[in-house]
Amino acid sequence: MAYQVEREDKQEILDYLDVRESGGYSRQIVNIVLDTKDDVGALTYIALPDNPHAVAREPDAELLSLVKSRHGPSGSNLDYVLNLSAALQEKNIHDPVVENLAAQLR
Repeated sequence: MAYQVEREDKQEILDYLDVRESGGYSRQIVNIVLDTKDDVGALTYIALPDNPHAVAREPDAELLSLVKSRHGPSGSNLDYVLNLSAALQEKNIHDPVVENLAAQLR
């Protein structure tokens, strides 16, 4: 999903997003294709491979414990995973890693 931001709101929104995404994410410009078939540049935040907060290859029990116990400026990681799972499911996007993690957290 892409959002167009009014110029006068740009800095306030970027300041908010920079705090919300401060856990190892970096601003990146990516090309996206809109429903109108227009190809445009869009700002997103991406966790790059050197993200200091990554927990890649953690055993399931350890990952579940981390998700249950961690909380960031935007809320709990538990809520994030469950809401992400619901949003993906609503859009018929299948992500087995997210689905498995959410099922175990429920």
